[in-house]
Amino acid sequence: MEKEKHIYYDYQDNPHIIDEVINELMIVRTIQEVEEFNKALQMTYLKMFPTVNEQADIIEGMFNEYVSDHNVKQWYESLFKINIIKTK
Repeated sequence: MEKEKHIYYDYQDNPHIIDEVINELMIVRTIQEVEEFNKALQMTYLKMFPTVNEQADIIEGMFNEYVSDHNVKQWYESLFKINIIKTK
């Protein structure tokens, strides 16, 4: 029985993906006027991945890790007036 290989993807190695998710979040905030971060994040993921997709889980995991390490929620809810900084 072969063990599955689990590949770990780090957001630090994929800043272009993080930038893309942040851009989509900005669109949700400014065009759809969604103020609640968690709801906006789910809408962003749904917009980016409208169907089941292996890469969606990877990207969501990377971005969720990025959110836990940085002040993205505060940035989003401030209408982009504060800078994103590392909190840990």
